[in-house]
Amino acid sequence: MKRILGFLFVFFLFFGCTKEEFGSISGLIYDPETITPKAGVTVELSYDLAYCSFPDKCKHTETILSDSKGEFSFTDLEEGTYTLRIVVGKSQQWDDDNDDWVWGNGYLEKKIELSAGAQMELDIPYTKN
Repeated sequence: MKRILGFLFVFFLFFGCTKEEFGSISGLIYDPETITPKAGVTVELSYDLAYCSFPDKCKHTETILSDSKGEFSFTDLEEGTYTLRIVVGKSQQWDDDNDDWVWGNGYLEKKIELSAGAQMELDIPYTKN
């Protein structure tokens, strides 16, 4: 009986303390000139799937639209490297204050290192041409 109780104690001590902490990436997309939110903007989050043995097929992308308040949110994210992409089309231009963002052909992209349990919030200003 002591052996079983000892085993159960060690088992619950080890596995009970290994709580996974999930993080999130959220943000607000708005026009800096009028301070109005931008609804319906396509936001993509790409990342490599864990425990994948085929590098070419391990990339996963989630796509959402900013809501009526210009907000978006990706939740339940594991620790890792993510690529956040804001798809705006060629007719739009992003504010120059976004130094750590990369401008592509109709999109704005940023690499994000998310630690376990981190809650990252971004303000993303843009204006139309």
